[in-house]
Amino acid sequence: MKMELDEVFTKIYAMLQEATQDTGDQWRICSLATVDGKGFPRVRKVVLRGVEGDFSLLAFTDTRSAKWQELLGNPRVELLFWCAERKEQLRCSAEVALREGNEVLRYRENLPASAAGDYAAVRSPGAGLSCREEGRELGEIWSFGVMVMRVVKIDWLRLSREGHLRASYERLGGEWRSRWVQP
Repeated sequence: MKMELDEVFTKIYAMLQEATQDTGDQWRICSLATVDGKGFPRVRKVVLRGVEGDFSLLAFTDTRSAKWQELLGNPRVELLFWCAERKEQLRCSAEVALREGNEVLRYRENLPASAAGDYAAVRSPGAGLSCREEGRELGEIWSFGVMVMRVVKIDWLRLSREGHLRASYERLGGEWRSRWVQP
């Protein structure tokens, strides 16, 4: 099956949108890499919550987390998606805008009540506990933030016995430049 670059790009966008709706989708939980204040890479899993506009990916986080602080210092990230079923890897480089307070009420309102433990815990993420039950205490204030990650570069790879495929996309101004690259 011959694929064209535009087809692949459209398919990537659609698959990311689907991942936000299907809790079992392998692209729903991806790896997010940031850089800490000492220049060390930090990688963790995040849940893809939305795809908006001209390729902005959304994820939620506690505004007291190390991740939030790292992004205040360096708002550039890389996301890594892997789907074992399709044997597809997707890397997205992005510039992050952090949103909190009234700007994110529409996202917070759609969260299940069980999410309070993620964003209203008395202690901030990574704080020491004398026992695990301490971590379940909830406060009145939510420390809820949204990472809006505007994708600027995409590297897509499909592994196949018939021959691997790899495509690269880069945002230049308002346009995307695309090309096939050696897998």
